[in-house]
Formats: sequence, C-alpha cells, structure tokens
Amino acid sequence: MSVAAPERVDLPVSGMTCASCARTIERTLAGTAGVERARVNLATNTATIEYHRSEVQVADFIAAIEDLGYGVPKTAARPDAAEPVYRRRLAVAAILAALVMALGMAHRWPCCSSHSRRRWSSTAARPSTWPPGARRATSRLT
Repeated sequence: MSVAAPERVDLPVSGMTCASCARTIERTLAGTAGVERARVNLATNTATIEYHRSEVQVADFIAAIEDLGYGVPKTAARPDAAEPVYRRRLAVAAILAALVMALGMAHRWPCCSSHSRRRWSSTAARPSTWPPGARRATSRLT
C-alpha cells in the first residue's frame, strides 16, 4: 500500500483581525476531509494547508474560508509593494519639517528681525561701531 505524500499550499487570507479569527479558520480547514494539517498565521495573514490532492482541491479551501466571511485574494500582495509610497511620504515630511523648523528660528536671523534691521541700518553712521583702527585714524586727522 502506497501512501502519497501530502501536498502543501499557502493561501493569503484577508479580513482576520484577531487570534480568534485565525483559530476559526484553522479549525474549519482542519475539519475538511482530506486535510492532514492546517495552520493559520495571523501576523502574515496566511493559511498553510497540507492535504491529499485525491480527496480535496484548493478551491474547496477557498470556498470554506469565504463561507466564514473572510477573503482569499487572487494574488498575494508583496510586502514591499507599498515601499515607494512610504519613501515619498517620508521625503515630503522631512522637507516640510525642515521648513517649519527654519521658519520657527527665523526671528534669530539678522535679516528677518525688526530689531536687527534697525541696528544694522544705523551701524555705518555711528562712529562707535567703526573698527578701532578707523576711529584712531579719524581722531588724528582732526
């Protein structure tokens, strides 16, 4: 008597929100005729099923999962599929954060402060702000 080795299939499952959801799917799949072992992982949203092809088909598993109210996408989403979106969002957020930070410190810039504008506009006219050598040179001439 020859026993065929069980086949294994990994199905993506959508709609699971808790461990109870995963356990419900796992019990339903394990109770299906021809299934040797069924494991459902909530973290990865996958159902791994070891079954005998002669007794049950993958379509039966999909139907059982959908009857419970969960979904089985036709193609599994790649884990890094959303990476370009997140990179773009990070770049925009970093640029905007730098602008907000720079504008928050603008009151310290000499060109933007009203106090500093007043000070710089009258600096050249006052002899007290001239360099020390210039003051002595002008005082010797008079």
